[in-house]
Amino acid sequence: MSKNSPVQRVADALFKEAIARARREVDALQFDVSDMPDVFHRLTRESETAQVLVFGSYLEDRISSLIKVRMRHLESKNAESALFGPTGPLATFGGRTLLAYHLGWLSADTKQKLDCFRKIRNEFAHRAFKASFSDQPIQSLFKKIEYNPERMLDVISEALEDLDDRHIIIANEELTTEKRSLCNLAYLAEHVFRDLITRPIAIANRVPDFTLVGEYDDAPKLIQDLYRNLARSLMFIIHRKGSEVLPDVAT
Repeated sequence: MSKNSPVQRVADALFKEAIARARREVDALQFDVSDMPDVFHRLTRESETAQVLVFGSYLEDRISSLIKVRMRHLESKNAESALFGPTGPLATFGGRTLLAYHLGWLSADTKQKLDCFRKIRNEFAHRAFKASFSDQPIQSLFKKIEYNPERMLDVISEALEDLDDRHIIIANEELTTEKRSLCNLAYLAEHVFRDLITRPIAIANRVPDFTLVGEYDDAPKLIQDLYRNLARSLMFIIHRKGSEVLPDVAT
């Protein structure tokens, strides 16, 4: 069928309107990730056990918030407790992840990585201050939550190459096991949040979820905010000790 046919033109217009409507819904979503950089800034000063357990609590809280925003009839504390309370069907991290995955709100890759993190968290919870990122079983699990921090450092270095402040970012050879793990956790949070923000809306509007993101300048404001806060989080993690933090990062 010709691209200029009346039917094709109408189909194209309807599809574009569905995408535009879905993007408006993304921006109307009440979800705030402005505290993410502060969480990671604080984690850089904590023990490995605290890093995993605090991040786990933060991630679980945000996942719950993004699930609840899709639900109806949660006006009362009793209704919320019936689902998310200690005896509710969504009482656990695993239960919430499973629900989101089977509703299509999490990709298979993100769900797999969340399952690996849940196992890491259990290791640190059961062996507090004894478990370590360098332990072989934990290293093996972290390898499955891998977002290539070396490539991330290259991208950030290229983005800052014309600035005088490039020296505040560590080089690849300075990427310790701890910093690598924190970078991967920051990326995990971003992927989880992005899935739970875009996928339910894409499903409801019958459009591919990637059409809700696109290029950074064209993305919905909430997605831009998410990437800005990921950038701030990463730059706190890879900040060279003793160097002054960029004002834009600390903002």
